[in-house]
Amino acid sequence: MRTGLALLTTTSLGLALGGCSSTSTKPPASPAEKKQSELDKVMRERMNKVFSALIFQVFHAEGDLDFALVTQSAGDLQQVVTTVRHLEMPAVITSDEAKQVFFTYNDSLQHQADKFAEAVGRHDRANMEALLTSIGQTCNQCHHFFRLDIKDAPER
Repeated sequence: MRTGLALLTTTSLGLALGGCSSTSTKPPASPAEKKQSELDKVMRERMNKVFSALIFQVFHAEGDLDFALVTQSAGDLQQVVTTVRHLEMPAVITSDEAKQVFFTYNDSLQHQADKFAEAVGRHDRANMEALLTSIGQTCNQCHHFFRLDIKDAPER
């Protein structure tokens, strides 16, 4: 499990740090790219950061967990998941079936984030770890399903 955890942590860090890019000259974004970039921006600037913080707070805590800090981060996670659920449909969603899959992944993510917050409230570290791992898997499955190009993601 620790090997999978190390991969999850490395992936999370890569995604969180992936928001930093060099400047380049690009043509103006199309409307579809703007919709995608709105989701991309939330993921890079909020989701990846809070998820990475939680990975460190829960899996890499020295001694006892700082439950006040983890509680704050769990609330941040719930908020960003809610934000993602209310964004316009990404440009990669081109069919009713794909739309249903996207909503299903988002529903799962919301459920997992809520369950994680409950586990934090109970100070149930084992369940917190399991739920964070599950959240990472849900994110990865969604990205793979939609074949999202994750810039600066670590090599497999």
